[in-house]
Amino acid sequence: ERIIGRPVDYVVEYGAQAIWKEAITSAAHSLRVWRSATAERPRKLLWNQPLTMAQTPLSDVAAGRNDTSFEIVATNIRNAGFPDAIINLGWDMTGGWVPWTANAKTKGDYIAAYRRVAAIFKKVS
Repeated sequence: ERIIGRPVDYVVEYGAQAIWKEAITSAAHSLRVWRSATAERPRKLLWNQPLTMAQTPLSDVAAGRNDTSFEIVATNIRNAGFPDAIINLGWDMTGGWVPWTANAKTKGDYIAAYRRVAAIFKKVS
């Protein structure tokens, strides 16, 4: 803010995408930092949420096998003071560099996983 000469409107964070435990613990840490940094002047949070982790197929997410992890992250976002955060879920879905790539083989699983996780975030917020 000192560099640009005005307050920023948003803070942006990316959820971890390596392993489920890290997705939860790193989110909790990041949210503590942002809550502290924005305590005097609230900002809107833009949270980039991975749709799955590196070794978890989208079909597992679509089947609900990781619902608890998503519920914990969503609850932590809400409880950190960002109940109206913008959730960018499963970004770059056509990029081969993310584990949630939606291609001809995974398109249906991506759609089902996206809908399932979006419903979790909506329910929690």
